[in-house]
Amino acid sequence: IGMYVGDDDSNRGFQGFLTYGISRIPDEATITKVIVDLSAYDVPYESPFPHLGCLGAYVQDYKTLYGAYWTDDVPAPIGEWCSLDELDAPEAEDGFRRALQKKVGRNMFQFRLQFADRNTEGDDARDLLHWERYGLPVLTVEYTVPD
Repeated sequence: IGMYVGDDDSNRGFQGFLTYGISRIPDEATITKVIVDLSAYDVPYESPFPHLGCLGAYVQDYKTLYGAYWTDDVPAPIGEWCSLDELDAPEAEDGFRRALQKKVGRNMFQFRLQFADRNTEGDDARDLLHWERYGLPVLTVEYTVPD
């Protein structure tokens, strides 16, 4: 199935949850750069941009995906993309660098993607981004370790 983010024809919002194994990053590492490549998406129906606002990434530690994770109290995103052009041009994200630095020494780095401005625009149309199961976003991490 892959991952969908946006809303469907029943005006239900969809969030995407991602987990990356980071156990091979040394405990003493200093994260210098993080690039999140979301460019392998497709738009199977209508584009959620600009109707749902910007796509944000938010630190989300979870064990299982049972229950609702939507909240009106959305923290500042660690990354944000406001158009398809921005998704097509991956750049280093300082918010991801800071968030990942806090997770060094752990096994996983987890975050969710959601359109925080609006859960749905209520038009009964599918406004979705989609990533195939084998084309999910790629996390590229650069770090240094002390000599």
